[in-house]
Amino acid sequence: ISHDLHEPKAVQVLSCQATGHDIRWQGNMARVVCPAHCEREPAAVAVGTGVHPLGSPICLGAIVDRVLPVYGGEMMLTKAAPIQAQRILGQPAGLESYSGGESNVAVSVSATGLKGEAWHGYPTDT
Repeated sequence: ISHDLHEPKAVQVLSCQATGHDIRWQGNMARVVCPAHCEREPAAVAVGTGVHPLGSPICLGAIVDRVLPVYGGEMMLTKAAPIQAQRILGQPAGLESYSGGESNVAVSVSATGLKGEAWHGYPTDT
């Protein structure tokens, strides 16, 4: 079996406020570079951990997920399906739900009911 997966060649340089809506996706993937110290950006509020809604800031989410260190760097993004909530805390099952999280330097918030696609980041091999 052959999988024809092509990693994006062009690297996009992001700001700390850039979200999944700002990405020039190449299919379902993107290669990005984040600047240093996005955890200090007051306008950036990450939503979720591991999988984030498209409206969540990329670089801060990557710091929360420990995909990138605070001094920034390069990573890959993939589009992901939104996370479907189970029936908890009186919320109906099936709503998109993202759990908040934290690393030693950054925090993300929880959210329920956000519609649309999501993103997931992971380190590059470079």
